[in-house]
Parts: sequence; C-alpha cells; structure tokens
Amino acid sequence: MKVQILSLTRTPEFLKLRSKLFIPKKYSSNSKRFLLYFSMEKSCLECGEKIIGRTDKKFCSDYCRNAYHNNANKDSSKLIRNTNNLLRKNYRILEELNPKDKTSVTRTKLLSKGFNFEFFTSIYTTKTGNQYFFVYDQGYLKLENDFFALVRRN
Repeated sequence: MKVQILSLTRTPEFLKLRSKLFIPKKYSSNSKRFLLYFSMEKSCLECGEKIIGRTDKKFCSDYCRNAYHNNANKDSSKLIRNTNNLLRKNYRILEELNPKDKTSVTRTKLLSKGFNFEFFTSIYTTKTGNQYFFVYDQGYLKLENDFFALVRRN
C-alpha cells in the first residue's frame, strides 16, 4: 500500500491528481488541511495491467474477467472432461427415448444410440429391491428379456 499525503491547495498538480483519483471538491476547499489518501496499486488478475476505477475492481476489462473465470472453471483434467461428456451423451439419449415420463426400450436400441451403461450419476433402490440407475433426472430400470424401463425423476 502506498500512502500519499496531499496538501489541499489549488496547485495544478493537485487538481489533476484530484480528477484522476476522484477526490471530491469538498476535501480540497480548505488549503490549510491535509488529506491522507491511501491508494493501492492494484493489477488485473488475468493480465497484470494496472487497474483504474473502483477500489474493489479486480479486472481491467470484461475480456480479462471472462478469460480469468473461463480458465478457472474449465475441466482441469482429461478424465473429468471425458466423464462429463459421456454423462451428457447418456442424458441426451435417455431424454430423446423418453419424451414422456415413462417408456420402455430394448438394450439394442440404447446401444445403437451409443449409450454407455457404465456411466450414471446415482442409484435408487426401491423397497422391493429394484435398482434404478439415474443420469441426473433421467433413469432406467433393467426388466426381463433385455428391456429397460425409462423414467424421469420429478
């Protein structure tokens, strides 16, 4: 933190500095007083450029703000990215084959669309012992003769 003590006079240097730092005129009206002004040299979190503006500002532009958050929120590893892609694909297939809340399809129909039975988000076991496998809110239950009941959780 850099501390600047500014004399409140009508000098051109002060008036120029006052306009840059947004110091209100009421502080510069009395030439006998001093102003203690704390200014922090803040830099952009993305590019490191000096920030001008509000004291709580963290980025120099919208571009830097978006780039910073995109980098922070991207999938960090190949495994996570691939798993999310497979879950998304399974979800789209279940959503496409189950336009209503309940339907049944064959295993070959699911496999022909590219469904992968190894990737799901949760398992729900009923009181009777049936296991529903869910991909978010879309689920399936194994029935007899390679049929599957597709359901949607409300």
